[in-house]
Amino acid sequence: MDETDVEILKVLMDRPGLTGSGVAKAVFDPKSDLELRKKDSFVRYRLAVLESYGLVKKTMVKRKSCYRVPLEDITLGKVTVTIPGCDEPVEVGNCLYMANGECNRLILLD
Repeated sequence: MDETDVEILKVLMDRPGLTGSGVAKAVFDPKSDLELRKKDSFVRYRLAVLESYGLVKKTMVKRKSCYRVPLEDITLGKVTVTIPGCDEPVEVGNCLYMANGECNRLILLD
């Protein structure tokens, strides 16, 4: 996971049902058709990876792939970490947590 993946997840949480091109426009704001096609291809690859992790779900609407974050499987909220030797817990910030069988993911959104 990198900053691009986090930006993709944020966009899809705010605007579920976007196509790959819609996500590319929202994340990268391409200035030309050529740049949009390059970013669209890049975003579709990232969406496929995020879908394989269970962080994104794809549905077909009028022969178009639309994506959303499956909020029913994911928990959003503040995370606090306790560090041995420190008196106070440290708040990490807004995070997305997914418990999927054996695969647990904690993704910092801030």
